[in-house]
Amino acid sequence: MIKKIKAFHFILILSLLTVVSCEQLSEDTSPPIMSEETFRILFYDDNTEKYDSIITSIGGINTDPVEAPNEIILKGLFSDNVLLNRLEFKVTAQNPIEEDEGKMYSKSTTIEDFELPILGTSTNSFKSLDIPGSVISNTYDYVMVVYDEKENISKDYTWSLVVKNTNPLIVIDQIGTEYNTGDPITIEGEITSENNKFLKEASISFGDSLINIEVPGNTNRVEVNETITFLVSDASSEPQNLIISAKDDEDKTAILIQSLLIQ
Repeated sequence: MIKKIKAFHFILILSLLTVVSCEQLSEDTSPPIMSEETFRILFYDDNTEKYDSIITSIGGINTDPVEAPNEIILKGLFSDNVLLNRLEFKVTAQNPIEEDEGKMYSKSTTIEDFELPILGTSTNSFKSLDIPGSVISNTYDYVMVVYDEKENISKDYTWSLVVKNTNPLIVIDQIGTEYNTGDPITIEGEITSENNKFLKEASISFGDSLINIEVPGNTNRVEVNETITFLVSDASSEPQNLIISAKDDEDKTAILIQSLLIQ
């Protein structure tokens, strides 16, 4: 009789554990959410020294362009029944610019996909989103999804951002990525300013080599035709950056970077 009671208790406990386990499993499949009424895109106003809401609803768009490079702030209340994990973003231009495959550009309509961590089960979050100086003036559509620790995924949350970039533009012929010491590399192309501003300075640097590109007065376009010969001291097992930079008379800066492996 005692054995039967013990067996019954064991079966009862096992059944209860199974029910609890199933309930937990069911809960773990719930997707994380963002409270849409809390969604805001904020931008810091240097004049008022305050953050202003420039987008106030999912699917919205800003009225005045945000100048790149810069940052915006994503504000919202995120929640889930388990721990939150990360936000993932995909950004695409509404009017992508077709580029010459034989050229390299300091500005384009490409913003790489990125992700940001998010903690807790209910989090009122302020996340900084960079607008890189490498994006061209355009309207960019953002798609954000939320993941929890169980890899459950939220629905898409979307908005659009109008961006203006008045930095100079550097365009050069495509160059390789691997060279030997003693090899020359010739950099050809042009640098142009925007909004009728004049260029002030431009240069090419790699390792200890620095070439200052001649910029005549009162010009908004400069041709680039410079050669660097790689030295023994340039050799490295790791890639190094070749940097082409330019600045206009309002100190707006353009940078084009190419990683080179010198052996």
